[in-house]
Amino acid sequence: MATTMPGVARDAKRGIVRSAARGAGLIGAAVVLGIILLQVVDDGTGGPAGNGGNGGTPTVTTGANGTTDPTAPTDTRPPAEVRVLALNAGGPDGAAGGLANTLRAGGYNVLTAGNDPVARQGLGVACREGFEGDANALVLAVTSALGTPPTVEAFPTDREADLQAQDADCIIFIGQT
Repeated sequence: MATTMPGVARDAKRGIVRSAARGAGLIGAAVVLGIILLQVVDDGTGGPAGNGGNGGTPTVTTGANGTTDPTAPTDTRPPAEVRVLALNAGGPDGAAGGLANTLRAGGYNVLTAGNDPVARQGLGVACREGFEGDANALVLAVTSALGTPPTVEAFPTDREADLQAQDADCIIFIGQT
């Protein structure tokens, strides 16, 4: 018949309970800290419009004299209404296809990914005139997907046929990093 020492079993149980309580306390503290940080950092204007955000549209900026900047975009279209073309422009093989799938899952109307014959450095988003707000929303989507923010640039109307971008409202260029 096995005998146990009553004090040893009780001390082991106390140690387990203390460890569990410490772990639960750490998890609770992390959750509270995360909520506080989200409240401080998130101004509530990002994210999909259907979730209470405005689709990632930037706030209209004001100039030094307090006037609003009339060129700042104030609204975006629903992602399904924006035709997006992702192009590898010197980036890793398959990068445009992977990003296209991510954007498609996010509701964008994504055209077949392809290649830009001109290699470049970094990421770029180029949208047609009138799609400035959508360009900013795409910057947020690409940054979320790839972890690097792209630059917004002019739509390459002079290279539209080379890029097979006649049907695209916006093009995302994935260059070398």
